[in-house]
Amino acid sequence: MTLDPGFCRGDVKYFTRTMKKIPLFIFPAGVIAAVGLWLFNSLNSRGGSLFEDSAGRLLAFGRLAGILASLGILAQLLLVSRVKWGEPPFRPGRLISVHHFEGLLIPLVLLLHPVLVVMSSAVQNDLSCFAQCRDMLGWEDIPAAVAGMLIVLAAVLMSLGPVKKRLSYKVWRGFHLPLYAALGLFIVHQLELGGDINGNFYFAAVWYALYGFVLLTLVWGRFINPFRLARRQGRDGS
Repeated sequence: MTLDPGFCRGDVKYFTRTMKKIPLFIFPAGVIAAVGLWLFNSLNSRGGSLFEDSAGRLLAFGRLAGILASLGILAQLLLVSRVKWGEPPFRPGRLISVHHFEGLLIPLVLLLHPVLVVMSSAVQNDLSCFAQCRDMLGWEDIPAAVAGMLIVLAAVLMSLGPVKKRLSYKVWRGFHLPLYAALGLFIVHQLELGGDINGNFYFAAVWYALYGFVLLTLVWGRFINPFRLARRQGRDGS
């Protein structure tokens, strides 16, 4: 029995196309896993349980808000990574609209995180929200997280239509570059105080995998691949 070479070539092409689509599902699968593990933690944890008390429920949803804000920022980095496999789900021009719309939603969830956590601690410690907030600002890594949040909010403010129209691209871009520093500040905050990361090995594994996948994709799409293509064009030109 002999195999048709044309069939083999078609089979290889199909396999190659399928393999190229795999990265499309890695991030959504990680998001589902992270939210699912948050739910597991919130149903089984003594601190921040959905079935505990008002303080526990506030803390559980505060953790969820922090998780969703971080996932939103990671999704934004994927959208601007310029990798080929990220283009198929979006029509031309649609990617920019999704990036802008998501950028407006992230601050809402990001602000909700500290509000819910402060309210939870205030109820638990029988303090006013103002007193609890003032106390928490003295905790290690909290000021860094606040700085990261302010960087994100400043970038979003500069992206609003009426404001962006008055800015040059260079200035607008200058407000976005510090977002990478904000991500670093958030990572430090999560490692120090993240209840889900420190309390569940599987959540931590998923979380680190998501960060690693996004950062590798960003480095490849923004730096390695453009450099590789530039070198190839240089060789072809010579």
